Amino acid sequence: MSGSESRRHRPALWALALLLAGGRGEPIRFAGGQLVLDQRRDTATLTGAARVLSGENTLTARRIVVYQREHYMVAEGDVVLVDPVKKTRLSGNRIHYDNAAEIATATERPTLTKEDERITVEAEVIRGYTKQDRAVALTNVVIHKLAGSNGAGAMSSWSDTGEFFQNLSTLVLERRCRIETENAHAWCERARVVHGQETLTAESNVHILQWEGTNRSLTNNLWALRVRYDYDRTNRQFLAWTNVVLLDGSDGSRLTGGFLRHRPDSRYTYVKDRPAFRSTRDGLDLQADLFERFEYSDLLYAKGNVKITDGEETAWASMAVHHKKEGLTVLYGAPRVERIGGSVLHAERISMKSGQRGFRMEGQIRGKFAEF
Repeated sequence: MSGSESRRHRPALWALALLLAGGRGEPIRFAGGQLVLDQRRDTATLTGAARVLSGENTLTARRIVVYQREHYMVAEGDVVLVDPVKKTRLSGNRIHYDNAAEIATATERPTLTKEDERITVEAEVIRGYTKQDRAVALTNVVIHKLAGSNGAGAMSSWSDTGEFFQNLSTLVLERRCRIETENAHAWCERARVVHGQETLTAESNVHILQWEGTNRSLTNNLWALRVRYDYDRTNRQFLAWTNVVLLDGSDGSRLTGGFLRHRPDSRYTYVKDRPAFRSTRDGLDLQADLFERFEYSDLLYAKGNVKITDGEETAWASMAVHHKKEGLTVLYGAPRVERIGGSVLHAERISMKSGQRGFRMEGQIRGKFAEF
């Protein structure tokens, strides 16, 4: 290469910034220990604490090659791209920056941080789209969000891919997702996290473990096709849709249905859409139009078209109350019991004790025995 085509400049010879037209028609400002200009290829190679300023963004690295004709840069070695407006920092070993499209692609396990939100993203590849205010992380994505000043809001996530919107405040994770919060772990195929609202929505084969207290004792296993978890400490709740299963960690009882709302702080659970309750310990099968469970008082309310199967006996009522600790179920609202063989009994109130044959009837008792 002839001297007219390539020139090597020492710092003393170019104290002023070098101005080249960027993709947006704005100048790109350079600084570094050494500059090599290749006029034939129309490139500028900076080494030695290289620095490039494009608009508001600052790119630093050991080596930066600027391709002026194609409007992109390639930075290598301890690369850092800082956006002071969005307060983001993309770092890694190699970054390709398309100045015209305003797209930065970092490879070789880079890290993206949002310092004011205390969010860190790691992946094999991270691509930032400045114009669209989004970023994409590809392969083995790991996300950590530190707790805020009030000690709440900490979260860690893992997935195959991740997409980030609104300056990293909204995350969309795809394939083999795992999310850990202060009181729950979730597994799913797709998840959306909105940090400002402290909301996690998980979809497709969702499984959630939930616990409470300093001893982190397991309270519930939750499965569903779709789950929304509002993890704000002042109003925590789980909402679940389709093929919902809630397994009580304390006694193994199971609530199923098409929709569930669970409030961990009050230990209140509401289930509807063909719900059912099954207690393996008590041998109890209970169906109704809806269920309400109050864990602190160990009560389960079944309302509307209640049906209970217990051994050879089947009971119907408008409402039933199951006392979990005592294993006692009380039926109200024109209850009746049918036994195998055709016996039918009616009363104002019927009590059934799990694990014990027989029942207790009170008030206006009537019925028939198939055999006497």
